[in-house]
Amino acid sequence: MKTSNRTERDLLLLRSLGSFGVFSTKQIARIFFPGVARTTVLRRLRHLEKGRFLRRVWGHLDGGYAWYLTKGCALELGFPASLRRINRNNLEHDVLLSDVRVALAKAQLGQEWVPEFEIKRLAEEKNSLGSQSVRVIPDGILTVEGRDGFRAVAVELELKAKNKMRYKETFSKYARKQNLWRVWYLVPTVSMGRMLEREWKKSVPSVRAEQFMWSLVAEVVSDPTEARVHSNANDYLLTQMLTL
Repeated sequence: MKTSNRTERDLLLLRSLGSFGVFSTKQIARIFFPGVARTTVLRRLRHLEKGRFLRRVWGHLDGGYAWYLTKGCALELGFPASLRRINRNNLEHDVLLSDVRVALAKAQLGQEWVPEFEIKRLAEEKNSLGSQSVRVIPDGILTVEGRDGFRAVAVELELKAKNKMRYKETFSKYARKQNLWRVWYLVPTVSMGRMLEREWKKSVPSVRAEQFMWSLVAEVVSDPTEARVHSNANDYLLTQMLTL
């Protein structure tokens, strides 16, 4: 892998990809090249691709590419957990999740985000996943600092409804995790959010009803400081829930 001709902006982009996993061309232009012509952005990305720092995959819904680290670059930068296969079928989900993380970080909501691929790596290293029957891995873990220490929020981005029996199994597993403060679903519609809340209440003990919360993903991406969180028939500002 060639190591020359990398700028500070290149390194920032590469390190961010090591943490986030994937960005679309549009996201890279907006975050790392504000005010720069798209042709210039693409030229730089192709340069990094030629240098074997980046790979691209076609299939994102905006008609462009998504980009991720090569194996060599990920290892060089110390991101072994980023070495995962990119699934075209999940690109919409993965790219939107990156938008969620960028929005939360910009609004300074939450202390740290641990992505799904890092959770899997850590769990496997500690041999703590156990059997498949009790395994549940969220899209990310967001930590929130309170007076009594840090609290863990499991984050799930759900764009399409699944079988209700599958939700029952997943929610039952989450309810058995004593170290989780909240399970937060980001959904595209109010009807999906309400459906998930009903299924949660059917699947877990009543004392854990408030552990589940949901928000509209479009609101969170647009402005987290104005987004609402819905939980147990109540709603709050996201800032109230994530700033303790």
